[in-house]
Amino acid sequence: MSSDPAQDASVLLAPSEPSVRHLLPGMEVRSPGVRRPDASVWVVSPVPARVFIYGPFLRLNRGRYRLAFRCRVAVNVQGDHPVLGLEIVAQNRVQRAWRDFTAAELAADDLSVIFDVPDALSIEGGVDAPFEFRFSHFGNAVLQVTEVTLHALGDTAPPQEPEPVWRLLGRLRTLPHRGSVHLSPLSITRLKLGRASATIRLRSLGW
Repeated sequence: MSSDPAQDASVLLAPSEPSVRHLLPGMEVRSPGVRRPDASVWVVSPVPARVFIYGPFLRLNRGRYRLAFRCRVAVNVQGDHPVLGLEIVAQNRVQRAWRDFTAAELAADDLSVIFDVPDALSIEGGVDAPFEFRFSHFGNAVLQVTEVTLHALGDTAPPQEPEPVWRLLGRLRTLPHRGSVHLSPLSITRLKLGRASATIRLRSLGW
């Protein structure tokens, strides 16, 4: 295999035909994540929200891709709030796609995010635009990531995906006890430049 990463990515992920690459063994892991001998990654520490898996900094051909993964939640302390986030980033700053997942959603067989690589970020464009995939833990679950795969979709059209929404309550540093909710100064959600809106849902408990 060639030592040139751009050439390797071009061979493995040609956009004209479907292909798949297993990524998890080559991705970086940092606290609170712990890599096991089988290459899976566990998170057991209730630390503030942070990225625990990232990489592997691939140069990709122009085209459409699907990042798929498998994750098992062993303990969930915040009900139906998000426990895991996934971001697809190019050049360490250009966000191409993102989604968050609840424990119930992680129990599904098809966990994936579809994204496009435009000319300006592709090998064909002649720029150095490494892609990385960032998994964030929100400090409210014990979970295990067992597989991450990248699929080149070729010319196939994916199903229409819903508009992504950040469900912020999963980032609040609180356990499911009665009382007021306080936002931790360590749980910071970065927003892209532009217009955004937020929705707050309140439920009366009749206290």
